[in-house]
Amino acid sequence: MLALLWACHGTPGPGVVVVIADDLGVDALAAYADVWPGDERSYATTPTLDAICSDGLRFENAWSYPTCSPTRAAMLTGRHGYRTGIDGPMDDSEALAADEPFLPAVLASAGVRSGLFGKWHLGTAGGDDSPRAAGFERYAGYLHGELRSYEDWGRTVDGVTEQETGYATSVHVDDAVDWLRGIDGDPWMAWLAFTAPHEPFHVPPWRLTTSDLSGVHCDDDPEPCFQGALEALDTELERFLDKAGRWGEAPTVVLVGDNGSPHRAGAGGPGRAKGSLYQGGLHVPLCISGSGIEAGSEDGLAHVVDVYATVAEQFSVNLEEAEGSDSVSLLTGSRELAFAETWGLERTWLEGRAIRDERWKLLPDHDELYDLVDDPFEAYNLHGKQEGAEAQDRLEEALPVGSGR
Repeated sequence: MLALLWACHGTPGPGVVVVIADDLGVDALAAYADVWPGDERSYATTPTLDAICSDGLRFENAWSYPTCSPTRAAMLTGRHGYRTGIDGPMDDSEALAADEPFLPAVLASAGVRSGLFGKWHLGTAGGDDSPRAAGFERYAGYLHGELRSYEDWGRTVDGVTEQETGYATSVHVDDAVDWLRGIDGDPWMAWLAFTAPHEPFHVPPWRLTTSDLSGVHCDDDPEPCFQGALEALDTELERFLDKAGRWGEAPTVVLVGDNGSPHRAGAGGPGRAKGSLYQGGLHVPLCISGSGIEAGSEDGLAHVVDVYATVAEQFSVNLEEAEGSDSVSLLTGSRELAFAETWGLERTWLEGRAIRDERWKLLPDHDELYDLVDDPFEAYNLHGKQEGAEAQDRLEEALPVGSGR
């Protein structure tokens, strides 16, 4: 029987799994309990995510964009939003420029096969097959920003969209497993972009969580439902990684949150969480685990745009000639500054730009300056104060040319 099971699928070559958790800030993950200061809070039970961070390299000061589309575009192109034009959530009438150096296309030139499973949210002006136009050989997931329901949604597979009633988190993993089964000897990248734990807040299937959510009304009490969705993600991710490890060598895993947690379920609070330029909107988990990656914590700066060069490096793809790249390898490079911006979203509390070094953070469009070492919750604005004058001048001079509006 075992021989028959093995005969039903190939043996995948070396692989990388990029795991994107939707709306997951450092405040919501137990693996970062020592990084996000403040009052004690409860956490979802996430042994798989925790192990990725504890067994691998955990970045304590990683930034995303405040919303999902700019983060995903930066990860796929290795370029910031002021270069790609994606500096806020995309609608269906938009599209990434066809001449961007998309990561799956770059990897394909080195014989690496890539599939995207889950959320796209990078516009569909090119039609429902837009993810494959960016270089993915297989796409199965949800093209837009937010599911109407986790058990009633439009599932698109290679350009064909049909209604799906399976639980979205499980279906994303089912699709990724089915694709991986067909990889025989080739190197591969699975872009596993979960829709969870993004709204709508809901009670996941009982088999995917150890939490008792019976009687919980998610509209009135969203935090346990947010945590339940995250726990379900953790359970299903473990299923995928178990399959990958049993069928071939264990893959390298890159785990990242696409932006901070929503204020209704996180610690950021209104105007200080997802969608904002404060730490609650930008400070996200970023961990890398795999063979040859030494466990530990890195307190230097990191950015989601760096996922691009990091994955390419895992397959020995040379990016030295990539024009306009903002990406550096998280494993062999370093960065002195991190940058983010957000525009064009009516419910964004604070449009504009943010730039930081290891200590100081400047919001130049709002005349705000913070010392993140002494004031991690950004309570004391030092803009124009003598103690922050040197840092303010330095960060203003370092703002990327072409950013802003």
